[in-house]
Amino acid sequence: MFMGNYNYNLDDKGRISIPTAFRDEFRDKLVCVQGFEDCIYLFTLDEWQKLAEKIGSLAITKSVNRKFARLFMSNAFSVNVDSKGRINLESVLIEHAHLEKECVFLGASNHVELWDKETWKQYKIDSKDDYSFMAEEVEF
Repeated sequence: MFMGNYNYNLDDKGRISIPTAFRDEFRDKLVCVQGFEDCIYLFTLDEWQKLAEKIGSLAITKSVNRKFARLFMSNAFSVNVDSKGRINLESVLIEHAHLEKECVFLGASNHVELWDKETWKQYKIDSKDDYSFMAEEVEF
């Protein structure tokens, strides 16, 4: 399970270190995909496999299913973790999440999210008043 948040810097070559707290889970390979709300999702291979199977089981006779699968899967990339614990992000992902230099990794239960630091800061400000409401609406 992933939790916590960690600040790391993206270098000029599109590389970023995986937080030490997450490295064991990812081992030497992971999947990065465009997330929602201008971030990047990082999945272990096991979690990605579960999600990919669910997406693959969607009825292709429904246009919304085809469109979602097409957009989601075409923006997913298998990424190697180097010996220093870094990954190299595809430029399309960097552009999608508006990543500059300062970034934040967020644990989000079964995956990790990577955000531009300022975008995350603004998201938290914008969502502050919704937090209590969401807690009441979410069912476990």
